[in-house]
Amino acid sequence: MQTNSKGFTLIEVMVAVAIIAIALPSLLVVMMGHIDGSAWLRDKLQAQWVAENQLTEIRIRNHHSGEVPVAEQTGEEELAGRKWQWRTQAKAFEQLEFSDMYGIEVAVWYAKDNIKDDTPLITLVAIMQRSNKQSIRRPAAEVPSTEVPKSPEESP
Repeated sequence: MQTNSKGFTLIEVMVAVAIIAIALPSLLVVMMGHIDGSAWLRDKLQAQWVAENQLTEIRIRNHHSGEVPVAEQTGEEELAGRKWQWRTQAKAFEQLEFSDMYGIEVAVWYAKDNIKDDTPLITLVAIMQRSNKQSIRRPAAEVPSTEVPKSPEESP
């Protein structure tokens, strides 16, 4: 007996559903891995911004006053709706040729209930020269005279 029916049998449908049931969780695991990687990159970028902000503040203070932080400094900053903890350390170079040079290290990590994690998310290291206030001064620009020239009749 020959039937001329079109469509899928129950077995074919069940095999297709089983394949989809196995493939979808694997796809979800891969997608979650990508999402976690993106969140980690976002956090690293934001921590980099916090470190750069702290280094910029140190550079501005150095430029205006010639001061370089000698003691370790710590603090907390809010960026993008999250709290970050940071620590700065400055070390002078021992060589006489570099007596006005300092290595500045800025470490940043998540602020979690005021408990500092031992491993910073990012550490930024820079070399800075102590600013010499004498070298920053520039000659004052000549100010044009605001005096109105006298007419020839008013001249003595």
